[in-house]
Amino acid sequence: MELRQLEYFITIVQEGSITKAAKKLHMTQPPLSHQIKKLEEDLGEVLFYRKNNKMYLTEVGEFFLLKSKEIVSLSKNIKKEIKEFDDQNIGSILIGITPTSIPLIFNNELKSFLKDNPRIVFDIYEGDTPFIYNLLNKGVINIGIVRSPFKKDNVNTIIKNPENMCVAMIDCFNWSKKKDCSIEDLDGKKIIIYHRYQKDLENSFFKNNVNPNIVCVCNSSSTTLRLAELGMGIAILPKSAIKQSNEHIVYKEILDDNLTSSTMAIWIKNNYLSKAEKSFLEFFTKL
Repeated sequence: MELRQLEYFITIVQEGSITKAAKKLHMTQPPLSHQIKKLEEDLGEVLFYRKNNKMYLTEVGEFFLLKSKEIVSLSKNIKKEIKEFDDQNIGSILIGITPTSIPLIFNNELKSFLKDNPRIVFDIYEGDTPFIYNLLNKGVINIGIVRSPFKKDNVNTIIKNPENMCVAMIDCFNWSKKKDCSIEDLDGKKIIIYHRYQKDLENSFFKNNVNPNIVCVCNSSSTTLRLAELGMGIAILPKSAIKQSNEHIVYKEILDDNLTSSTMAIWIKNNYLSKAEKSFLEFFTKL
């Protein structure tokens, strides 16, 4: 199995046929067909089936596509890093970031970093903490920006100061003019929870004998906040995540030391980091 075969395979999937893929790859159809046949023989599996003159992935083909993209991406990253090895001011930063961490990173301080490092290029993946950690382990990214709670023995961490969790709502749900609240204030109220913090919140509710009406549990912070904007209920998110709101939102900090969250930079222990990535970690430390 060769890298070029993986690239051929990915192109066929993207184009939907060998004819279109061959045209995009600037080669004739027979050699391309031969390479895919050889790839299937090496794997001992059928990757495509044909129906109505179109090519579709088999179940094995779907799995192989994911792995092929990871391998091709990793290969490209290695080439970039070798090319950029001796230059401090040029390089790629392979990074994954959780949505709730975006407001901390993409701010005016980043403008200064980019101004000082104009030739640095970002390659950014966005997803939840388990997704980012998975990419880190596979070598697709070298740095992850995630949220606590998070603990893995195989990573180094830089942890920022914790921030309070907040409730976010439209004005009709606002029960007082105070800028903060207690966990007891949420008793009986319609609550929208981000799945990432569900366990911590449920523990806090139980400990304080609070019984909110949980109307939705979401798998992303943006959805949680958007549903609050639409008036479904009161969202609970880290304070900085509220800055992602596109509409006027009322928020209050929850005064509970057990309900806080920190933004963290993580990278695999003893893993190679480019000079550009090390510079980014220095920038993160000073935020």
